[in-house]
Amino acid sequence: VEVHSARQRVTISYADVQIAEALGLTVNAPVFRVFREFFCVQNNLLYAATLIYPGDRLELDIEFAV
Repeated sequence: VEVHSARQRVTISYADVQIAEALGLTVNAPVFRVFREFFCVQNNLLYAATLIYPGDRLELDIEFAV
């Protein structure tokens, strides 16, 4: 399977009760919400994910295609 395009959105947010319990954080602790989608050449969705990370550290390593 070949990935033709992808997109990602990163949002800084706060942990609600459910997320705080799941990640071992306090309620309203900062978190990063990441939404990713990968598409094939026919523009069909190959992969989608919504991920939530603790907000104590963020590192972005971005490679741009030219």
